[in-house]
Amino acid sequence: MLIDKIKNLLGKSSKSKIDRVKNLVDEILKIEQLDPANNGEQLNQCLDAMEEQTNRIREQANDYPNYSIKADIWIEGLALANYAEVLANFLDDKNFLAEQERTTNLWAKITLSVCSHYHHLVGPAMIASASISEKTGKLDYAKAVYGAVLKDFQTILENIELDDTEPDEDSLTAINSLNTAATRLMELDAATDVHPLAKETQSRIASILN
Repeated sequence: MLIDKIKNLLGKSSKSKIDRVKNLVDEILKIEQLDPANNGEQLNQCLDAMEEQTNRIREQANDYPNYSIKADIWIEGLALANYAEVLANFLDDKNFLAEQERTTNLWAKITLSVCSHYHHLVGPAMIASASISEKTGKLDYAKAVYGAVLKDFQTILENIELDDTEPDEDSLTAINSLNTAATRLMELDAATDVHPLAKETQSRIASILN
């Protein structure tokens, strides 16, 4: 499991600056009946700490992967993204839509800062960010995110088609995100029919998977 690998890596760093975030997330996950009146302040404290560390890591990521990144910053960023993902998923069926949106956007931001060239990590975070934006009525932003995935993930299909190989697990995760982006763009703009690339993408995905 990714989270176990992260814990092992962080265990080698005695001064990890995201320990407090981890502990705060763990405390939230232990709450069986999360309630805005009783747990809202606790959740916001967790998100404040998560945002603080997200901003720190984004500043120290050194425009990775265009330039090198310190190993401890990369490890902490990957761990933080995982904690944000876990918390966002935990909040999915709770009455905390604004907090889920904030958590999901932090997950996407930190993932893009340290793992932007890992499509199988970026894809789920971006799709989650777009999906929660749909729920909160930010349709223009959601379509912009879906559009970015649709454009940036074309290389996944190109590489598979060029090599004529079966997609591995990571590639399948990325392809699933790409397919979701194409589908949602077509559904959101069904009346205008302005997404030929989305249609073409779906056709190519079907050919690869069948």
